[in-house]
Amino acid sequence: VGTNGTIFEFPTGPDGELHHGIIRADGSNQRNFKVAQLRTMLEKTGFDQTQLSNNRGFGFLHDGTVDSITRFISLPAFGVANDQEIADLVAFMLSFGGSDLPLGNTTNPAELLGPPSNDTHSAVGVQITFDATNQNDAALVSLLDQVIALADANAIGLVAKGKQQDIQRGYKYVGGQLMQSDRASEQLTVTALRQSASAANEITFTVTPKGTEHRIGVDRDQDGFFDRDELDACSNPADSTSTPTSVAGTADFDGDGDIDLADYAPFADCITGPCPTGSCATPLYQSACCAIADLDFDNDVDASDYGILQGAFSIP
Repeated sequence: VGTNGTIFEFPTGPDGELHHGIIRADGSNQRNFKVAQLRTMLEKTGFDQTQLSNNRGFGFLHDGTVDSITRFISLPAFGVANDQEIADLVAFMLSFGGSDLPLGNTTNPAELLGPPSNDTHSAVGVQITFDATNQNDAALVSLLDQVIALADANAIGLVAKGKQQDIQRGYKYVGGQLMQSDRASEQLTVTALRQSASAANEITFTVTPKGTEHRIGVDRDQDGFFDRDELDACSNPADSTSTPTSVAGTADFDGDGDIDLADYAPFADCITGPCPTGSCATPLYQSACCAIADLDFDNDVDASDYGILQGAFSIP
């Protein structure tokens, strides 16, 4: 029962759960209404009865009689004491998601059991950028520590992006103060990554919805090959059909589906000659990209591969 005498009821759900509050009397009629859920309040803003015209918004009651959260919270039913309490409540209502609130139970009428929230954590979108001047800034490091605590609690995902040695890199947080890089074999501590930031090589940490950090941080096409590993091997990290395995031995360096002059120059750069022992146990490549030029798959790029290239050469 509300302070104004309004009666709220919680009907039993299909599985016996108690949730979805129903208001039985709203003061203007005797119809039953489902209590409005709170997660879309940000989308309802814009209506202001103190203005002669409004171009958006309907208000926060079913009949449009309450135009703003501020006016709603100011109603006597809530018993707020001053403007600061109103401002604090408005900020809370526009930021909380639901998943960090109690799920409830069937025995406490103040926290009745309801369905789990599918919201996105309110920290999503927070970014912290480090450079040469602030990599040890106490306030920023403290904020990053708070973000990591949320990630450790599986409430959010965390990624980092930036340049290292003038190369764009990506990372995702995997727990234990470790960041997995976009090269599968490489991990750094959070501290080491933060302190690697320098002038023109900033590192930006970004909070993401839980479950998206792998795609956003290290494997954008989700083909199982990390982004920088793909770039090292000259495959396309934005195309799940282009992988280090699929491009190997094709000589198609520019990925346009044919072998022409555009592919010849990078092929020539990969020529090392045959393995001295006749058979290489490990690849004798100038770089990982040179696997594309190894047309006979013998771990080197030599005259045998060049002969195959000539046979495959075509006009673009």
